[in-house]
Amino acid sequence: DRIDILLNNAGIVKEPDNIKQEDEVQKLQEILLVNTVGPLAVTQAFLPLLSKSANPRVINFTSILGSISVRVTKSP
Repeated sequence: DRIDILLNNAGIVKEPDNIKQEDEVQKLQEILLVNTVGPLAVTQAFLPLLSKSANPRVINFTSILGSISVRVTKSP
C-alpha cells in the first residue's frame, strides 16, 4: 500500500460577529490549530505511506474563507 498524492483540504472558520470579545483569543487559537497544525498532523500521519511512492506529492489548499486578512477586513 502507498499514497501518491495527499490532499489537505480541511479547515474551520468562525464568524467574528458571533465571538464574544473575551473569547477571541481562544477561538483564534482553535482556528489556527485546526487550519495550520491540522494539515501538518495529517501529513505526518501519512508519511509512511507517502514514502512508499516513487513521486509523492502533498497538496494543501483552502478557500477564501481560510484567509485571515479577508475575514478581518471583509474584502478580498
